[in-house]
Amino acid sequence: MARRRRYVFSTVLFCSSFFCFAYFQLRIIERATYNKQNMDKTAQDLAPKVKTYPPYNTSGIHQVTDIVAVSTRARITSGATVNCSSPNYKIEGSFQEDPQLVDYIRHHMLRPPSPHGYNLENPGKIHFSQEDQSEYADKTYFRGMKDGFFIEAGAVDGEYLSNTLYFERELGWRGLLIEPFPNSYSSLLKKNRKAYSINAALSSTTAASEVSLLINGGIGELSQMMQRESTPTAEAAKGKSKEDAKSNGNSRLFYSIMSYLVPESVVHVETIKVKAVPLYSILLALNVTVVDFLSLDIESFEVKVLQTLPWDKVKFRLMCIEVNHIPEGLEYLKKFLTAKGYKFLGVKQVDAWFGWPKLLNDLR
Repeated sequence: MARRRRYVFSTVLFCSSFFCFAYFQLRIIERATYNKQNMDKTAQDLAPKVKTYPPYNTSGIHQVTDIVAVSTRARITSGATVNCSSPNYKIEGSFQEDPQLVDYIRHHMLRPPSPHGYNLENPGKIHFSQEDQSEYADKTYFRGMKDGFFIEAGAVDGEYLSNTLYFERELGWRGLLIEPFPNSYSSLLKKNRKAYSINAALSSTTAASEVSLLINGGIGELSQMMQRESTPTAEAAKGKSKEDAKSNGNSRLFYSIMSYLVPESVVHVETIKVKAVPLYSILLALNVTVVDFLSLDIESFEVKVLQTLPWDKVKFRLMCIEVNHIPEGLEYLKKFLTAKGYKFLGVKQVDAWFGWPKLLNDLR
């Protein structure tokens, strides 16, 4: 009997020991699994976040996504969710197709069209161009075409000498206004244009940079443009009208990646630094691949900016390019653009006109 009791006791003790061992083993495995999951989660939290960007259109006409105002900045609403670049992101040296640069332009540089009514100095005017560019373009080529898309580089205040305000106000076009000078851009915003806008210079290379603008006072609205070398002194231009300053060539806009040697004839010159971005980067930020009307007036840098474009990815129906200041000369510009497939349409006043034949034929 005693022997049987010892056997039962041993069996119970063995089973208890086994179950205790199994229980503690399961607890150890459970704890190890929990720790591994936490470590994986921590590693994910510490890993750099991978940004996703909306797909950019590379074909078709008027590929412009809807943009809505978000804290007075533009945000693309179509496509994948975008993690906005930091406002402190340094754009200098970024290649024009760099998604981070495009994202930065989209969220921190572009301003959406104004929802308010126009606030113009001359609301009764129809055309605002200096040499009837908008009237000529409409009567000769567009013939009242509605809902186009324009780009005006050198937009000044958005009204004075504007080549695009007619198309926006009278024909319902959308567009992009580019103006590098902060004071002029501030005035532009007050006009309540129904177009996207950006306070930046156009880069003369395929990379973004920071550039210096030479400015001096004394020419009214154009006081931020630099005196040409032919002007004896900066003070000599004081009292000039805006039309005189513009049409007589007594002022010019100069932006340069490198430092600029100021002529001895120019005195009291000030400089300001602004961001310069490639035109194609802005087009990517807006998802635009075809532009109906390009007005390019950036005082001698027209050819350099055009050379930065990937011409197989963008098309311009009609281009109005100021040529009276370009150092390369009209013949060089003609040769360059005709080699890209554009048709030279002639020179009118200070502008050379070019068009993409197929898109122009669609207007007939």
